[in-house]
Amino acid sequence: MKDGEINKKIGEELRMIRLSKNLSQEVLADELKVSVSTLSNLERGHTEFTLSRLYEILFVLNISIFDFLRRIHEDDGFDNISVKEDPLLYTKTKQLEKEIQQIKATLEELKNK
Repeated sequence: MKDGEINKKIGEELRMIRLSKNLSQEVLADELKVSVSTLSNLERGHTEFTLSRLYEILFVLNISIFDFLRRIHEDDGFDNISVKEDPLLYTKTKQLEKEIQQIKATLEELKNK
């Protein structure tokens, strides 16, 4: 799966979650403090996601990053992809896992203050 396809899939999934919660783009954009066009570009996969942006959106939508990744994973059939078949996907997945652990550690530190 190419980067553009990944961004498109993430955006589509976020749009589906937003709609399932009966949120308009205007309301979600306001919560995120971004323009509606920025949110629209994200949902259409025209803008690359950063992990922090994805985490922020998921926080507002009240869905864990783990549940979100599971949804993406199940929809795309990643179970059939091995490291040998797609080393780039494997590398990106490992990078995301590392970043998620860092975010969790930071959240835990903030919670304990």
